[in-house]
Amino acid sequence: MKTNYRAILVDDEHKSRLNLNLLLQNFCPHIEVVAECENIQEAKTALNTYRPQLVFLDIKMPGESGFDLLESVQERFFEIIFTTGYDEYAIKAFQYHAIGYLLKPIYSADLVEAVQRATQYMDHAHNRYIELLQDLQRNTVRQTIPLPVEDGLELVNAKDILRLQAEGSYCQVFLKDGRQLLLTKNLKSMEKMLDGEAFFRIHQSHLVNLDEVRKILKTDGGFVLMSDGAELEISRRKKGELLEFLSK
Repeated sequence: MKTNYRAILVDDEHKSRLNLNLLLQNFCPHIEVVAECENIQEAKTALNTYRPQLVFLDIKMPGESGFDLLESVQERFFEIIFTTGYDEYAIKAFQYHAIGYLLKPIYSADLVEAVQRATQYMDHAHNRYIELLQDLQRNTVRQTIPLPVEDGLELVNAKDILRLQAEGSYCQVFLKDGRQLLLTKNLKSMEKMLDGEAFFRIHQSHLVNLDEVRKILKTDGGFVLMSDGAELEISRRKKGELLEFLSK
């Protein structure tokens, strides 16, 4: 049985609060909305009154912004999921250690994923830290992974993979030594195979080794600059998740 968590909604638009509340009732019943706030002053009162574990926070509001609320809080006893119609605040949002960044209109699948991350973090913060250390140790010991090529299996060290790119039902692997391998599995299959390694799906066509990302560019919606000079597009809905992942 899931633990119930108290949450408040902070958004100046009544329709947005109503929509989010309905989504939470239908898809995240373990989240109890204890207050809806249309401005920062109401939010401050609700924080002191209800001590919620989770705050769904809009950014652009008349008067003070969501960032202003966080600047005014002396004790952070809650996790934040930003809910906004603007993607340009994602980098700043995760400087405030947000657990999620949801773009309006909010889809149920994105909401469930963000809430699941938040509740897992609240329940198992210490365990997650231990698991990350264990994963790091396992990845250090692991030497090679089998890549399915047309004539068999190519054994490579995961650290030697720069990135993978979708090619229909196949995918292309780019290695540090300049070689490229055409794999007989699609990108989704390779994403599962590399689970636990330092890889992240930034776009439906790109899976990258985060250790080889040199810069995140904000131009034209967002790109990553890889160590080999490649500039790869970040999908709009993956930008927030990528920045949150890197901030951890």
